[in-house]
Amino acid sequence: MDSDGHQLALLLALKSYQRLGRFPKPDEYPEMVVDFVRRAVKLPEGTKPLWAIGRTAERQRTEVRRRVGRRTTRPGPAGSRRRRSGKKPRRRTARRT
Repeated sequence: MDSDGHQLALLLALKSYQRLGRFPKPDEYPEMVVDFVRRAVKLPEGTKPLWAIGRTAERQRTEVRRRVGRRTTRPGPAGSRRRRSGKKPRRRTARRT
């Protein structure tokens, strides 16, 4: 890590992904949480998280996912009826009465 701010940002990303299963936007972190994590790892008073951007941010998120043990690809859309065999489901037709 280049600085305490980068370390704090990475720790916040790790803990939020563990608890929430997602990476919140930088402005979504309550100041109380940032201060709690900063004190827990004994960083200097007033240290603010410095968020990575671009490829560095993607690499860090991939490392956090790997560390937490979650898969890096997203599942199919909600309500998807595709079977595990890979075959398309049969089309449902209306019953005749």
